[in-house]
Amino acid sequence: MTIQRRRVFISHANPEDNQFAIWLATRLEAQGYHVWLDINQLKGGEPLWSAIEETIRDYAAIVVVIMSKSSFQKPGVLTEIAVATHTQQRFPTEVFLVPIRLDDLSFADFPAQIARLTAVDFADSWGQGLEDLLDVLARRHVPRTESPDVLTSWPRVASTTNKSIVDKPQRLLSNWLPVSLPRDIVFSRITASQDKIERLVASINAPTVRRNRLIVSFVHTAFLQDCLPQSTWIEHAYTIPLSTAVCNGSVFHDFSATPLPLHPIEIRKAVVELLNNALASTLDEKGLMLYHSNYDDAWYVPPGWQPGDKMCFFDLAGKKRWRQLVGKARQYRWHFGMSYRFRLDNPMRLVLRPRVIFTDDGTSLAKGSGIMNRLRRRHCKYWWNAEWRDRIQALAAALAAGDEYIDIPLGGTISARIGSRPMVYRLGVSLLDDEDNAHLAHEGENSTTALRYIHEPPLRFGYAQDAEHPRDGLFWFGPLEDNENPAVMRIGVIGNDAGLTAYRRWSSSIRTAIPSADPERPHHSSWPGFDTVFGTKWPANPLVELEIDATRLSRTIRYDNRQKALYETVGLFVQPIQEHIRQTEAPPSLWFVVVPDDVYRYGRASATVPRGEQVASGSLPASVALRNIRQGTQSLFPEDREELNIYEYDRNFHHQLKARLLKQQAVLQLVRASTLTPTQFAGRWDREDPATVAWNLCTTSFFKASGRPWRLAGSRPGVCYVGLVYKVEDRGGRMVNACCGAQMFLDSGDGLVFRSAVGPWYSRRKGECHLDQDSAAELMGLVVGAYRRMHGGPPEELFIHAKTRFSNDEWFFPCSGGRDRIGSSREG
Repeated sequence: MTIQRRRVFISHANPEDNQFAIWLATRLEAQGYHVWLDINQLKGGEPLWSAIEETIRDYAAIVVVIMSKSSFQKPGVLTEIAVATHTQQRFPTEVFLVPIRLDDLSFADFPAQIARLTAVDFADSWGQGLEDLLDVLARRHVPRTESPDVLTSWPRVASTTNKSIVDKPQRLLSNWLPVSLPRDIVFSRITASQDKIERLVASINAPTVRRNRLIVSFVHTAFLQDCLPQSTWIEHAYTIPLSTAVCNGSVFHDFSATPLPLHPIEIRKAVVELLNNALASTLDEKGLMLYHSNYDDAWYVPPGWQPGDKMCFFDLAGKKRWRQLVGKARQYRWHFGMSYRFRLDNPMRLVLRPRVIFTDDGTSLAKGSGIMNRLRRRHCKYWWNAEWRDRIQALAAALAAGDEYIDIPLGGTISARIGSRPMVYRLGVSLLDDEDNAHLAHEGENSTTALRYIHEPPLRFGYAQDAEHPRDGLFWFGPLEDNENPAVMRIGVIGNDAGLTAYRRWSSSIRTAIPSADPERPHHSSWPGFDTVFGTKWPANPLVELEIDATRLSRTIRYDNRQKALYETVGLFVQPIQEHIRQTEAPPSLWFVVVPDDVYRYGRASATVPRGEQVASGSLPASVALRNIRQGTQSLFPEDREELNIYEYDRNFHHQLKARLLKQQAVLQLVRASTLTPTQFAGRWDREDPATVAWNLCTTSFFKASGRPWRLAGSRPGVCYVGLVYKVEDRGGRMVNACCGAQMFLDSGDGLVFRSAVGPWYSRRKGECHLDQDSAAELMGLVVGAYRRMHGGPPEELFIHAKTRFSNDEWFFPCSGGRDRIGSSREG
């Protein structure tokens, strides 16, 4: 054979088997082989068959033919087999044509040219099949490079996203409406007895917010006085420029330079509350209907609000468009609406969030637990961005009644102005297709703000390769090469009989390949098998199976006392796990908790069991028990006092289970039984396909079992990344304290979890959690100390992520050594 023959030619069905072909090519390249695959090699304008024939005849050392139900009758594959068979006649004593079986295609269906050849079987395991193929290539002495560095071309070919970021400017339409507010905020002080203040404030014909005896408004005190009885005394206290009180709402405000009646954060909250009340009154006057939910209030369009329940608006290109705002959805009617939030950052804006409300007849809201969410997902699942975007514009245009602004009265002649056209931003790169971006091509007067695109940092995977998406990186390259990755997953399983059966079937399925339900969707890769992805064995049988009585579980979760129902249901899982850990020297490193769907349904604080399904628990009613706890009432009977302990835990199955197993350091993976059997729920919106379920659960399980699937590729050395989490503990209806945790992310991919002292960090008045100076210093001392032990010195930078603004005490903590720079990031 000539020295030019160095290629491993892969023949496959395009596009049906593209994902597997690219995976195989990537793994062969990682071993140093020179792979020829038409997806990567053939460029636009090149003659197709002449290039393929030339490669097989003159450059291929071996031809690998992927046989599947998609490929065995493909004309292109059959032609490539014919060329390879003819070429092999020149090397009758050497292996030149190697068929591999990808799925359960019968060997009898193989084309006649390769029917007698020994096939490499990938149907049961991609990983084992790859090992067998590499053995064939090694015995065939196919040339390869010992130190391969050729993988960088494959991620571009194998990318599962169908759009790329290009250096082409585009304009982005936001869901923000610009807001223009009065220049000043007025604080007036009212003198009256406490029992009269609320009634007096309610009589003021202007939006106001009360803070003790201070009345916050945008109108002068004289206007307020005219709204009150003559006997009421009210005086002007402060007039503060809005820019001073709001835009400079930092915790570092210099109070000596500009005295403020309240903390800047409190002023911001008062102004937002003021604007929320004013806009709510305006929407009510304009005829919109209010829908209350547990999360926020939504205002929706009633039938007949606009002629034909449609509204016209002009898009950014100046084209007149129409959108339906009310319509029919089977036996229901759908109503487009919105919830909103004022943001006083730069720029000041009103953030609109589209909502869809369903009624039975146009007036009566659809009834049932979770009915709104189920109907919205069913009816709106094919509403793409344009549907939501255009309806927001149509609703804003309707509220403005054809004007450029929506005026919000704030009292007297003073008003706030909200622009009726959403804010538009210019971005220097483009992800959208040209036709998607065409409606933004017109230059508008409010499209002057530029955005800066920040590239997502890549992740580092096996073979020292990088990828942007975790699933793509694991599919192509596998996890980080680390000696600490587990060789075998040590799994324990607990559930009822149906749950254990579902786990066994799912466990068997993830050890083999699972095809993607929709390979064209971004990041929807086929599942190659657990061993293939992670290089770790998933055992056929878990270390231990703990069965829970299904009848008892179904009865307990339906107790009329919901706190006792959750406590005893969790106990059915906790007690067997605790007992096993006590009796076993080497317990499982990960427990799979298979949760029945009724436990999932009724295991949350907001869930209610239908009256016909409730089971008498024989306990004190929850309201009586909580009242006794708050009042400190102690029963004379120890069993009654013991029963009150159930109210010390969160009324959530997930949270309570993890809390009660915290001392045993049991690592848990909770999963619904129906999630392990997604094919039984075809057509349900809340069920993922089997390949996606395998990716999600297996990646999480590998990480929880101390595996390292990836790490951040571009983290700067010497930087310690810290994430803060505040948790308010609700014990028996009392917000007693909060604890703060920190996770340290290092450039090595390791992480550590710390716990600070429990204390009264939560403020009901501010709705935020803040540590005092000593606790902040203690927590950061733990972080820096752990970093010092692992790296032999302190970090050069400490980067802190949190969801709340830091107070002065939290910022100015003593941190000895290495405190060169401290950065922060506020999320949410």
